[in-house]
Amino acid sequence: MSDLLLNSFFTIRDIQYDEDSPERLTAHLELIPTHDIYKGHFPENPVVPGVCIVEMIKETLAQHFDKELVLVTAEEIKFLNLINPNEHPELELEIKIKYPGDELMHAQVVVKIDEHVFTKFRGSFR
Repeated sequence: MSDLLLNSFFTIRDIQYDEDSPERLTAHLELIPTHDIYKGHFPENPVVPGVCIVEMIKETLAQHFDKELVLVTAEEIKFLNLINPNEHPELELEIKIKYPGDELMHAQVVVKIDEHVFTKFRGSFR
């Protein structure tokens, strides 16, 4: 699999299924605050770029399902709060997956830590 950011920008600590709802996953990620992206985004106050958040979601799903994925649609992406990797080096992805009978994987994802929500994403991957 071709991972752009996995193991250089972030690592996956674990991914767990919700035993009561197998379509629900929780992934725990760790950001790598020394990545070169932060030299330009922004050196004095590093912020995870929005495109990197979407890529982390895709790569986490691809890793978990052991398949190449391509983002097909992004129906909703809300960046609610900035992620500073020095202040929040760990993230939690609450993921809900649906396969509506076609070849697409529909995902709803909340990127957060504790009760602090950073991003809400709803989109499809193939």
